[in-house]
Amino acid sequence: RGVDVVGSAAGVLMLLVSLPFAALVLAAAAAPHPHWAKALDPDPRLWPSGREAWFSFLCIVLWNCCGYDSAGMVAAEVRSPRSSFPRALWGAFALSTTLYVLPLAAALATLDHWEQWAPGTYPLLGASLGGGGLEAA
Repeated sequence: RGVDVVGSAAGVLMLLVSLPFAALVLAAAAAPHPHWAKALDPDPRLWPSGREAWFSFLCIVLWNCCGYDSAGMVAAEVRSPRSSFPRALWGAFALSTTLYVLPLAAALATLDHWEQWAPGTYPLLGASLGGGGLEAA
């Protein structure tokens, strides 16, 4: 019973946090001239260079996977965990990857000069695509 409440609350919070990024992707798709091919640019400058950059990249990747190991704590509350856990973990992995890749692809398709991106680029993109409401979200 407690797991159901926590799971439902987590789902609602995930939806609320994801809505601005979904709106950003939709706004980028509706932009006058998005260049979606830029999201597939094989430019080696897109990859981390140097030891510190790779360390930061790997820390972010590992941070995105935090919590997957905590699922075992509620195994007693789950019906048929042997089949549902792998399915849930793969679903969570696919969802978290999608929620990172799609907004990044939207930003790449609509903004130029990714080399100059800095913290705060997403709000600027939101403002240029969807106005102040999307910037604030």
